[in-house]
Amino acid sequence: KFLLRYIGASVEEVSPSVETETIDVDITEFDIDEGTYHPGHIVGAKATINNKGKTHTFRIQYAVRNEQGCYSVVYDEEKEIAEGTFVILNDELNWQIPTNVTGENFFGRLIVSEPATPTYYAIKWDYDAFSIIYSLPGDIDGDGGVDLQDAIVSLKMLIGILPATTLHPDADVNNDNKIGLEEVIYILQKVAELRQ
Repeated sequence: KFLLRYIGASVEEVSPSVETETIDVDITEFDIDEGTYHPGHIVGAKATINNKGKTHTFRIQYAVRNEQGCYSVVYDEEKEIAEGTFVILNDELNWQIPTNVTGENFFGRLIVSEPATPTYYAIKWDYDAFSIIYSLPGDIDGDGGVDLQDAIVSLKMLIGILPATTLHPDADVNNDNKIGLEEVIYILQKVAELRQ
């Protein structure tokens, strides 16, 4: 809409004054729990988004990316953030690693944007955040091989001695979600080369 203003004998178009919304948002914190994980584990992350401008609804998207460039979207929500306040995201950003995930090294990306259009207000990356290792069946200690040490750890567990090393339950050989006698037999057969 335009207003018309008469100046002498001429007509001039005048745009009405429109109050524009001030958008001033920043990601003040974005951290992913670093470490080495296995499929099925949960990788935690946290973020703080600070809105220094007017109250506005933002789209907040968190995704993890593997080294081949494939993204897995973990969080994608619209949130209204009031003027001068901030939003803290913790548990919402937890990612349970799928069993069929590919890649070893992952990093995360957090984007704050306009909900309906690809207008980005803030982007932060957390590079080299975590890695995923894939245990072999019987690789109880997660060292990348199946050997007598795995059998010893399994036997200790059977008699109630908890090992000092981190156990990898995805090394379970019979899908009962336990490390037991079946794993010991499997490991000994592998070491004796009776099993492929």
